[in-house]
Amino acid sequence: AASDVYKRQPYGSTGVNLPVVEQAAPSLVAWGPTPAKKDQYLYSSGMSVFEENVGGIYLNTVGDASGGTQLVVIEDYSGQYVHDVEWLPDGSGFLFSLFYVDFNYFSEVFAYNFATDEITQLTPSLSDEDGYGGARALSISPDGQQIVFGRGLFPDDMGSSLWMMNWDGSDLH
Repeated sequence: AASDVYKRQPYGSTGVNLPVVEQAAPSLVAWGPTPAKKDQYLYSSGMSVFEENVGGIYLNTVGDASGGTQLVVIEDYSGQYVHDVEWLPDGSGFLFSLFYVDFNYFSEVFAYNFATDEITQLTPSLSDEDGYGGARALSISPDGQQIVFGRGLFPDDMGSSLWMMNWDGSDLH
């Protein structure tokens, strides 16, 4: 029966709401990459008109009804939002691409380190000669040494292309 199929699905795969913080607008769920972190998930949230500074990236564990801990804060009405979020293969942190407005439109790849709680920008400026553009969806190699991402030109996203670089930002091509 259809209900038997539903009951056999692993938690979070279909039809089950993941716990998120109150007033969050969740998207971009990424599950932990290692056996030790298999019940942890990252998710991003947009802002809420009912709760201050709820936008950002959160870490939560299955069964934690609180919705987890906000690791990256996106201030209300800042014009920022997360394009993508991906765990590092060893579970030591995650990458995310963040769209922001600073006279023009930008989106860069950043790394979050769990051990230090530090955020580091990994990409050099990805804007074009007119000051627009940046990273969209991204992925990281299994050894964690290379990053691949879609690069678009904002605000129209014309001329999207696939780019690759080393973890330290070198060899961007």
